[in-house]
Amino acid sequence: MGQADASERFLASIAQFLIDGGEEDAASIVLSCSLSEWESGDSWMNGDEMLSAVHVNFTGPRPAYEILTREGHPITKAVQAAIKALLPPDEYLRHLTITAEQV
Repeated sequence: MGQADASERFLASIAQFLIDGGEEDAASIVLSCSLSEWESGDSWMNGDEMLSAVHVNFTGPRPAYEILTREGHPITKAVQAAIKALLPPDEYLRHLTITAEQV
């Protein structure tokens, strides 16, 4: 599976997780975006295990940008929780960013 396929699968999983939790508005925002994910270069020790930090970036329309750049917004919190729930056990969310899509 290529990086683009993995990103699309991760995006779909985030949306499904939100829908399963009754957070359809958050899922709608996520589905209006594309997603990219990469290792941020940071790491963390959890006992004797090394965890890798990841950076998740959404690129989407202005309404998604306006919501996801507000850290205290309930949709932003729901999206962060969904990402954290879906990351593999050896990864943790270090950065969540949103960029507006270009025309």
